[in-house]
Amino acid sequence: MRHTPERIGEAPGSRCEECDHIKAAYYVASRHGDREAAAFWATEMGLHQRAAHS
Repeated sequence: MRHTPERIGEAPGSRCEECDHIKAAYYVASRHGDREAAAFWATEMGLHQRAAHS
């Protein structure tokens, strides 16, 4: 099993506000059955993860 080390400078369990915002928007779109918006937010999360967390 691979181990993913903690990122330097972040406290364990700290949350990214932008991640929380994107997740919330994705969940709302999913609950309403809006597949296009859900796909948009899934893509946004991928782009955000790459830009902010890698």
